[in-house]
Amino acid sequence: MERIIYDRAIGRDTKAEHEGAFHQSRRRRFKKRRDDIKRSDLRHYNQIVTQFNDSVIRFALSKFKIPIETRVTIYGGFTGQFAKSLMKVGMRVIFTDPMDEWVEQAKEAGFESFKFSVQEMPQELVERTDLFASFECYPDLIGESEFYFPIMRFLTVQYGILFAESKGTVTSMRKEDPRISQELGTFRRWFRPLYRVYGIQLKAVKTKHLNFYHLFAAREKRKVLAVDCLVMKIVHNNFEFDHRVGAADVSTLATQANLDKQTIELSIGRLRKLSDSINAPFLKSLPFMASTIKGSLHIGSKRFFFVSE
Repeated sequence: MERIIYDRAIGRDTKAEHEGAFHQSRRRRFKKRRDDIKRSDLRHYNQIVTQFNDSVIRFALSKFKIPIETRVTIYGGFTGQFAKSLMKVGMRVIFTDPMDEWVEQAKEAGFESFKFSVQEMPQELVERTDLFASFECYPDLIGESEFYFPIMRFLTVQYGILFAESKGTVTSMRKEDPRISQELGTFRRWFRPLYRVYGIQLKAVKTKHLNFYHLFAAREKRKVLAVDCLVMKIVHNNFEFDHRVGAADVSTLATQANLDKQTIELSIGRLRKLSDSINAPFLKSLPFMASTIKGSLHIGSKRFFFVSE
């Protein structure tokens, strides 16, 4: 399979983010129909009760032109039913999750399994992957601009990202809170900056019980994404919080990345456009905050400003 170039991960402490609803003890209480689980938390367990029909999985993959033998890494694997469904139809599956208990359970089920969040995914695993996939792992798709870096890394692989959700989850969220329609809209709109700057493509397949989304980029666009991920990583490692990345940094970045100055200048320009596209809604509603928003991009736990000079 083709390989391009990859940066290394930017990890952060995700332990606190995965406490509570996703523990084995909560899963067991759900299976026993215990009433001490809040109604709003019930959707976390939809993977347990969702039926992943082989023919439906094959249908979605064929529509997306993803070969059955593709090497796929599951992120946010949780209880593993979605991972099992992909393995069952013949895909070569690696399982990852940020919680030890799910990683160990996946190992017992026969998966090659690792404890990683999306931010921690190592270069070696990215290089072994042709497709990243997840079932209803919304937190790593919706959020601050810090989430763009790991998703951009995933989009450098040949077949990009496959995301699945149950229609039951969507319905339950809309029933509980009328504002959720706006949130679901945000989920789809969240990728618009990547469409605008990198020309990534999004396709959807909707079946009776499941929605599938495929995000991917053409080969030349993947090369561009890989360069920008490398530049983002070097910026994160070399500069302090709130550093303004511009012309004065081109030589340093070119040396560190082993790329020519023009390539670095073009990368800084794209990252500035990415920031402006991400922040456009905030700039429109909060124009008085322009000096603290325009050009800003979170990489890991740091914020930087990509500026034109």
